[in-house]
Amino acid sequence: MSLFVTFEGMDGSGKSTQAQRCYEALVAVGIPVLLTKNPGGTALGSELRNILLHTQSPITPKAELLLYIADRVQHLEEVVKPALTAGTVVLCDRFSDSTLAYQGYGRGLDVAWIGSLHQLAFNNVQPDVTLLFEGPVETLLARAKGRSEADRLEREAVDFYERIASGFNTLAAQYPNRIQRLDATLPLETLHEQVVSTVMARLKQPVAQGWA
Repeated sequence: MSLFVTFEGMDGSGKSTQAQRCYEALVAVGIPVLLTKNPGGTALGSELRNILLHTQSPITPKAELLLYIADRVQHLEEVVKPALTAGTVVLCDRFSDSTLAYQGYGRGLDVAWIGSLHQLAFNNVQPDVTLLFEGPVETLLARAKGRSEADRLEREAVDFYERIASGFNTLAAQYPNRIQRLDATLPLETLHEQVVSTVMARLKQPVAQGWA
């Protein structure tokens, strides 16, 4: 059974770690699964990721938005849709909710306009379930900045991230059946259990003993 699962949240929320651990748990019980990411899940995406996160040239908010959408379209057509057609569970680190939160709420671009672009670009493809990792903005930023040299987005001011957190909060309230909110400050193992239980429930699979 195919399933499209996205992992969302601010930088430092632990979503990438939890996506990796979920992937390992599903592999361990023999479920066909693919772990991928946006931006950077394709060859073109890797080039776009480098531009988006590390360029020294200025990028306008609209140009930034369109680069992210270009990455997501390529990724959807090249990676996600073929895997879902083959009956694979796809775990994706970021997708369209990040565009709405970062470029819509964070950059101040019109959210309805971005939604229209998404409908055209993605042909209404949506994740089956989205795991949203939330926590205090300053706590998550401190985590992100402590792990490596800050990229272009991580150098933004705190108020940019406060708008992003507010955007994710709005999206979670708008799509409660799709978006499951998780406390990013919980212990790693506790979060892992919640993530895998959620995915297994969507697959209607029992949680195997020893999967953690």
